[in-house]
Formats: sequence, C-alpha cells, structure tokens
Amino acid sequence: MQNNKRITMGHLLPVFRFIIFAMVSLAGKTIAAEADIHRARALELAGSDMLHFYVGRCQDNSVTPITGPVSSPMQTFDNLIFLGPNNWNASALLTSEGIIIMDPLETRFEAEEYIVNGLRELGHDPADIVHIVVSHGHGDHFGGAKYLQELSGADVYMSEIDWDMAERDMAENGPRKPGQELPERNKLIENGMVLTLGDTSIEFIFTPGHTPGTVSSLIPLRDGDNEHIGGYWGGSGFSPTGTDLNLYQNSIRRFINIAEARGVDVILGNHPNNDMTIARQYLLAERSAEEPHPYVVGEGGLTRMLGIYESCLMAVQAEFNQQSN
Repeated sequence: MQNNKRITMGHLLPVFRFIIFAMVSLAGKTIAAEADIHRARALELAGSDMLHFYVGRCQDNSVTPITGPVSSPMQTFDNLIFLGPNNWNASALLTSEGIIIMDPLETRFEAEEYIVNGLRELGHDPADIVHIVVSHGHGDHFGGAKYLQELSGADVYMSEIDWDMAERDMAENGPRKPGQELPERNKLIENGMVLTLGDTSIEFIFTPGHTPGTVSSLIPLRDGDNEHIGGYWGGSGFSPTGTDLNLYQNSIRRFINIAEARGVDVILGNHPNNDMTIARQYLLAERSAEEPHPYVVGEGGLTRMLGIYESCLMAVQAEFNQQSN
C-alpha cells in the first residue's frame, strides 16, 4: 500500500537542529585543534634555548623556563649596557659622542637608581646622555624620561601616534606609580628613520601591534673585533581584546624580512622576563675568552623568536574565536 504521508518542516526541524549542533561542535573542535597546532609549532621553534619566548607569549604554564634575578648594571657588549630591574629594562648605547638610552624605565626613582647610578658604577657620566628613545607609549618605558631629560638636556624620541596615546592616557588616568612622568612632546620617530650619534647609527622600523605606534630598532654592537647587529623588538605583549592581532602579525613578518636582509644576529628587548636575558647574563658572566658571545644567536635567531610570537598569537586568536562563537 502506497504511503502518502507528507514530510513537513515540523518533521525536518529536529534534523536541522542536529546538523547545526554537529557543525558547531566540529567547528569548536577544529578551532581547538588549530590552537594546539599553533602552540605545538611555537614549542618546536623554541627548542630548549628559547622557552622564555614560548612561555611568555603562548601562556603555557606547564613549561618552566629559567628564572632568577637579573644583574644591573651589566656590560653586555663593548658599547651596550643593560640597566634595570627584573620586570623591564633600559639599555645604554655608548657612542663616540655620548649615550643613547633605550626605554628609560617606569619612574624617576628607577631612572636614578638603575640608569644614573648604573652608568656611574661602570665609569660613565649620565650628563653624557644625548638621546632617549621610547619604543612605545606605555608608562613602564617612558616614566623615567623626564628626569633624565632634566639631568642631561637629552632629546626624547617617540612615534607621534604613541605620543598621542601616552598624553591621552596620562590626562585621563594619571601616573600608575609615584614618580612616573611623561616629558613634554619632543622628537618624533618616523618609519625608516636613522638616528646617528658620533660613530653609531640606529635604524627605526614601525612595528605596530603592541601599541599603535610601537617602534623596533636595528642597533650596531661590538664585541672586541667582532661586529653584530641587534634586533630590538619594541613591544612584545598581545591579547585578542587589546591588540589588533592582524596588525601585529604583519609587523612580525615585515621586521623578519628587514632583519634577515640586514643580518641581525642578536636579540634585544625591554623586558628581561620575556626573552633570554636571565640565562644569557649568567652565561656571559661565566664566559671565557675562547667562548662565543651568548647574546649572539646567529642570523636565524630573531626569525625563530618572532616565529614563536606569531605561532602563539595565532593560538591565542584561535582560542578567543572559539570562546566568542
């Protein structure tokens, strides 16, 4: 007997619901798997010597990198001095006509304790500071600039967009700590600009992402008769809610291309806990005359570091996408 029973939308609705539920579940698993793939790639790139980069950026607390206090002041190269506490740091670049300070710490008190006293401890005069470079407009990197500027008359450089951001934030929220001060707007960093002081030239590359106007640098370094180029990544942190992740990723790829073309073989930064400063300082202190410089990671080192950053960024974004859907 022929069955003439009609199939209605009421009959199909449970099927549609099941299909949609299955698609959503599979999509969630796909995104989770995607995050795991990116994180595994980052861990592979990190190996045993770059776990600081992996842990800091991939937010994987199951892996423990080397930890410990940093030494400050510390002469890391013939023309570069590490200055600062464990959380963030400044660098002093020594030239034939004065000193360039990179990222002058968070407060005038830190600038005095670590930069001024540190330079004097190693036989340098803080009055010889000619330029102060701020990689991005967060208070932990510009807060000591005004004090150093008053002390030495130095110029302060920052990108225009981050001058705007820093001025707006200070006007709305005030200083985060006593002694954190924003200097009056001074010099502007432009993309591709070269800052020369005596026998030393720094090249600036815009790498927005951490902030809208983050600037990274290429810095010439000397170790006896050996010359190197440091890649100074201006802003490390990122988050899916506070960062334009696509912009950050584009900055990573652009800086990799430039660093590879220039032969960058040293990684530099402004947060010792984000990079290998702790381990490298120990190795440098124990280094014999025959041993290679522990800060020199070879021309592929910065590419590896930024590859870790990119893979971690993609993992964090995949997880955020899953939570948002």
